Amino acid sequence: MALQLADPSVGRGFIFTFVGEGGLGKTALGASFPSPIFIPTEDGLIPPNVDRFPLCKSSDEVIQRLREVGADPDQANRTVVLDTITQLNILIEQEIVDGDSKNLKALTPLLADTVLDREQSQRSTN
Repeated sequence: MALQLADPSVGRGFIFTFVGEGGLGKTALGASFPSPIFIPTEDGLIPPNVDRFPLCKSSDEVIQRLREVGADPDQANRTVVLDTITQLNILIEQEIVDGDSKNLKALTPLLADTVLDREQSQRSTN
């Protein structure tokens, strides 16, 4: 049975994820697609003959780059290459952890007050 793909000129284009060990050629494969533009999340070996954004150091930067490409009619038929999705995942996980630790730090005084109130309440009832 032959794989039938939708026509990318109508609505949404194709989405591919290439997975494999480092050095297998995933980046080179992405560069071989028509009119590639790279959104790098790590300092990798992106071929010099392709367009690329500066290194993204946060998920917000990646989203902004995607919006820039999506909002520009001249970029409508570009192949967007996120290199690498693994590093993007690491960035997102770190942002979640950092956000939780900031919330925890903000809550610590409140929690401490609650614990002190509870201890004082227990002392007064004893």
